[in-house]
Amino acid sequence: MVALAGLLGWGMWDVYMGAPWTRDATVRAYVVKIAPEVAGRIAELPVADNKYVHKGDLLMMIDQTNYKDAVSRAEAAVQQEKASVQNVDAQIAVQEAQISASQARLDEEQARLVFAQQQASRYGTLAREGSGTL
Repeated sequence: MVALAGLLGWGMWDVYMGAPWTRDATVRAYVVKIAPEVAGRIAELPVADNKYVHKGDLLMMIDQTNYKDAVSRAEAAVQQEKASVQNVDAQIAVQEAQISASQARLDEEQARLVFAQQQASRYGTLAREGSGTL
């Protein structure tokens, strides 16, 4: 009987301690573990020990140095890529100018070829006819 009473007592104690309840149907949390959504050093802690905290109260301020540095590095990378794009655009402009100059030289050489072919044809005709200057 004593063993049965001991087992029932232990079972009730386990249920009582494992499942918290109150008679007025409220549960108070005096210690709450918190974790910020971002990582970083805590710069400010406006909460004092053993003071009540309400919903929406500021609990801690994270040091923004790392995030500002990351923004600066990202902005520098964007500027570098913009400069790279401008450099490539300038190279394209130089290449287009070189293409235009080469096209002009090609047109000039083609005109000289046509002129030389016309002169050769004319001199050939004069030579066949026996005409010419003395």
